[in-house]
Amino acid sequence: MNQSHKVSFLSVLILVFLLPLFFVPASVLSLGGAKVVILSFGVVVAFIALLVDILRSGKFEMPSH
Repeated sequence: MNQSHKVSFLSVLILVFLLPLFFVPASVLSLGGAKVVILSFGVVVAFIALLVDILRSGKFEMPSH
């Protein structure tokens, strides 16, 4: 597993464990809104890591299941 796959996997793994525990103590942002923001950030990080891997390798492989 190369570096970008590790970054992508860890960002998704952190999201899975962080989202149920995440809260904002101030009333600036609702709880649902805060979770959507952190989920969006994690998905963007995972996508960018995989995109970097695709660009480095120069090939795009779609698994056929």
